[in-house]
Amino acid sequence: MIKKSCDEGSFLSRFLPEQRIYVKTGEDQTRYFKISSKAQAFLGACAFALVGWTVISSSALVLGMVSADTEAQQAEVVKQAYEERIAVLSAQRDQRAQEAASIQERFQIALREISNHQSRFFELETDREELATLVELTREKLQYAIDTRDTAEQEAEILLGELNKVTSNLTDKSGNAKELAGTLRAITTALSQTIRERDANTDRLEDMQEQVAALEFRERINADKQERIFTQLETAVTATLDPLEKLLSTTGMDIDYLVDKMQEQYSGEGGPFIPASLPINPDNDPLYDRYAQLTRDFDRAHLMQIAAFQLPFASPVKQSVRWTSGFGKRRDPINGRAKAHNGQDLAGPRGTPILATGDGTVIFAGRQSGYGNVVKIRHSFGYETVYAHLNSIRVETGERVSRSDVIGGMGNTGRSTGTHLHYEIRIGGKPTNPVPYMKAARNVF
Repeated sequence: MIKKSCDEGSFLSRFLPEQRIYVKTGEDQTRYFKISSKAQAFLGACAFALVGWTVISSSALVLGMVSADTEAQQAEVVKQAYEERIAVLSAQRDQRAQEAASIQERFQIALREISNHQSRFFELETDREELATLVELTREKLQYAIDTRDTAEQEAEILLGELNKVTSNLTDKSGNAKELAGTLRAITTALSQTIRERDANTDRLEDMQEQVAALEFRERINADKQERIFTQLETAVTATLDPLEKLLSTTGMDIDYLVDKMQEQYSGEGGPFIPASLPINPDNDPLYDRYAQLTRDFDRAHLMQIAAFQLPFASPVKQSVRWTSGFGKRRDPINGRAKAHNGQDLAGPRGTPILATGDGTVIFAGRQSGYGNVVKIRHSFGYETVYAHLNSIRVETGERVSRSDVIGGMGNTGRSTGTHLHYEIRIGGKPTNPVPYMKAARNVF
């Protein structure tokens, strides 16, 4: 049983009057507990705080679960989009690699075709010279036959004239009939022989004219073949020169200067002196001038290809990699401060083969502060390439390397946050963006 007691003198008692709780302890005994207004206020405040804390905690838990689910979904969506983008970039890179391999194969095929056509051209040129010599000899024989025929005709006319004289004087010289008969027989025999020689020379003349016509026909056919071969060679050389000139133009250097330098380095000639029996181009033949120009263009293309192999026109990694930090200013991945980045970072599996991007000499192979295990290669024309954070080094200082030689494996040494390659190109000691050089060679090599 609860009984209310009001204290009219207290403000709190008007809202929370004193409460008494009666408890019956026996048949005739009753006890009670008194709850003051302050105690009720305290208990109410505690109950209100407990309910509020319960509501706030439940709301926070529900909101946290909803937020966690949303963030997880967003992270999953971002992860999926990132993986799809990586797959697309990998497919594009593989496609570019296949295109580069195809272009390299076509380039090699074109070089072989040029070599085959050049050999064929030399054979045709030899045949043409032999035909020209044969035609000249045939013409000389023909002229000799014509001269012989004309001489025989003149001799026949002379003999006919003498025969007429003998015939006209036959009546006057009847006394010498025996002598005249002998003379007549000699003249008749000589005339018959001259006529037979004339007929034989006429037949030989016709045969030689047919031979000359056949030789001239063969010469025209060979000329047509030479024209087709020249056209094919010129097309092949042009198809080789244009991509190489476009590639070398990315360096900003004078292409003629590069070609002259290569010619100075690769200019060895020699052999025993054998005097030529004829001038190089005695008749100022335009075909020879055309061939000489073609030879110069082919030599220029070859020298440009040598120059391209000595410069870092290639990617240092052939396997699938992720292009991470690029050339220029960036936020440092370790201390977060702005800093210049002098190369291109390529991330991939540990131990991925690292390739030399051009012919050159190893000027450093070892450990260096910040770079970790590093290889530096000096190329021609003041170019230098740097390969840092390597897991392993497979070359030594002073060693000569060629383009695509394996120089080490990708690693995480030095100042690095993960397995990757830091690749630099320096010109005269000054860093430059390596990406244009890596991309420029895709359509050539």
